[in-house]
Amino acid sequence: MKVTITRLYDDYAAARSAVTDLEAADLPTNDISLIASNATDWYDGKPKTTKHDRDGDGRDDRVESAEMGAGIGAVLAGGAGLLAGVGWVVTQFIIIALFEQRSWRYMAINCGYVTVYFALIGFILGIWR
Repeated sequence: MKVTITRLYDDYAAARSAVTDLEAADLPTNDISLIASNATDWYDGKPKTTKHDRDGDGRDDRVESAEMGAGIGAVLAGGAGLLAGVGWVVTQFIIIALFEQRSWRYMAINCGYVTVYFALIGFILGIWR
């Protein structure tokens, strides 16, 4: 058996709050409807400039999150590139340089530029993807 409940509210904010409470009580959204008057001009009919702006700063929150994710990805990928440079390549360079009896300065120069190279590649890939 379907039951219809009707309620009148003094303003839109109170009605919207009631809808939010009903949704929080696990009532299906399709079973809730809100009909309101525009006598107080709360709805101007203009399309919203940003659809997803929960913090109210005028910027789309999806863009803000993507920017933050790109920054975090760039730092993490740069760190992964640095670890790859230090972990794999530097070890290989040092083993070869020791076998060839090269100086420590030679090892530092060759290992340094390769480590910077890998860190830079990781940083670029982190920004790109």
